[in-house]
Amino acid sequence: LTGDEFTVDCFTDFNGNLLYNQARQRIRTINGISIHSKIVDLDTSEMALKINKHIRMNGPWFFQAKYSIDGQLKLLEIACRIPGAMCVNRVRGINFAWLSILNIERKNIEPLFYNDIPVECIKMFKNIYRTNFCYNNIYCDCVEVCVQQVVLCIFYFLFFLFNIYN
Repeated sequence: LTGDEFTVDCFTDFNGNLLYNQARQRIRTINGISIHSKIVDLDTSEMALKINKHIRMNGPWFFQAKYSIDGQLKLLEIACRIPGAMCVNRVRGINFAWLSILNIERKNIEPLFYNDIPVECIKMFKNIYRTNFCYNNIYCDCVEVCVQQVVLCIFYFLFFLFNIYN
């Protein structure tokens, strides 16, 4: 399969009704993880409904599909979990984690309202360092701080640190 690859984010309620499906293109991936993804106007409803009909879904799920050389969209994978780039739809207003809680409580969540806007997500990874430094004292220079709330926040932070390490 040499064509574009897509992930389709879906949500099915406790009654088995497919309430949401939205395709996003997997523009760039590293080790199978989509690090650049964007919402696309691709009608995947028929494929999503067929999957939902044959596999009893409940809550968030997704499937991945890719175009074949002859232009047919082929199913690659189905998974019953929230994928890492589902945050693209979260920006549009679909909170899959919250919907899952409401679904477990068997609350009616239809209709789903969301912002029908184009969204593109590029994941940026940052370095986080851990060391084996041990601090006996922490000093804070408050000479230039002139806002009382900032001083109060620093005080609470220092109090928090003191209680953690004592």
